[in-house]
Amino acid sequence: MLATSYLRVRFLTNALLAKGQWSSWKRKTSLPDMIATPEHELQGELFKLINRKYSEGYKDGDVFMPLFTFIDAVDLECDQLLCYQWWYEVLSAVRLENLFGIKGKIIRDTENRLERLEFLRALVVSWIMQAEVEVV
Repeated sequence: MLATSYLRVRFLTNALLAKGQWSSWKRKTSLPDMIATPEHELQGELFKLINRKYSEGYKDGDVFMPLFTFIDAVDLECDQLLCYQWWYEVLSAVRLENLFGIKGKIIRDTENRLERLEFLRALVVSWIMQAEVEVV
């Protein structure tokens, strides 16, 4: 049980520190500054990156599947952050967080990262809803 728990925490640590996490997109720009940026500017830049990352394997011209794949990736990252936070709380209660290698930086950034992910998800969902209205 202890070894399995340790491996789960290590897996989450590695996943959350990996490059390419969506919560790290435009990391040097604060969330309030991103929110103040015109939506169409952020959407254009974000969609180019989403298409570059997720278009492979989908039909040419399929605009929505890469966006749905992005939303799945954002949901997974949110789940990983919440799970990591839970492990931190449990291990801290028994003073084992250091033994398991819990990274304080991830814990300190969790709320900010979750807010950024929610903003990005809302940006994409907003565009999808607008596009579906235009199609109908």
